[in-house]
Amino acid sequence: MPTKTPLLQATTTWVHTVFRSLRKPARTNLALFLSGPLDPTLSDLARRTPLPTLAQSRLNRLWRFLHHPTLQNPWTLTAHLLPLPAPRLAQGNLLPLLVDWTPGEDGKHQVLVAALPKGGRALGFAFALHSLSPFPSQNRVEEAFLHRLGREIQALGYVPLFLLDRGFDRLSLMRRLQEGGMGFLIRLRRNREVEMETGERFLLGERYPEVPRPERKRVRLFGHGGRKVEVELLLVQGKREPWYLAFRDLRGGGLGWTGTGSGRREALGDGFGFCS
Repeated sequence: MPTKTPLLQATTTWVHTVFRSLRKPARTNLALFLSGPLDPTLSDLARRTPLPTLAQSRLNRLWRFLHHPTLQNPWTLTAHLLPLPAPRLAQGNLLPLLVDWTPGEDGKHQVLVAALPKGGRALGFAFALHSLSPFPSQNRVEEAFLHRLGREIQALGYVPLFLLDRGFDRLSLMRRLQEGGMGFLIRLRRNREVEMETGERFLLGERYPEVPRPERKRVRLFGHGGRKVEVELLLVQGKREPWYLAFRDLRGGGLGWTGTGSGRREALGDGFGFCS
């Protein structure tokens, strides 16, 4: 069943109202038939919109450039794009990066995207496109992507600091990033069990249903088979719920992240949930 876009929903409602005499399957098929040609992807819409001659020529030239065989490997684009904004957006020798999944515009793929946060906006520069069916192990896809992207950044002389949401909350990923000399700030789930340096264990959501003031603690996280990882636990009250953040203590590794004020908010992805 196709995803119901707003246009498809509106068309379906109109068809069912106007053509009541038709059987329901016929009305549904008619709605799909009518909405299909009117609901192009954004890229289709951009290519088909009439433009002045010069603007159309530039758009066609850009389209041919992006579809050149040499650029079909997305890492080729990353290698050329990344060195340009990195010096301006780095926090000292750290380069903060937002990474998350987004649905493809064709409804058949999803895309793992990496972007550089700046002033409440994000500049995308790396992506991996994957079919929804059959879909490989998402954990493996994420770990391979972050590992390769981290190596690209390290080759430029920076230390990657990955800003990741709860879908990335797993010890295997944290361990691999640590072993690769990469930093991370990962939002933890409420049911994540942690252990203090004193040996006390508790669930984050039970111990901290609210966070009146920001706190920072050294804790251990546990995974399958008794594996554990030591991280800095940052506790921040968001607009709707507390945020539990696992932060790799880069200062302990001699990397010296000391951003404060607006610089720290910038590094944590202000405008993308990490400071909300």
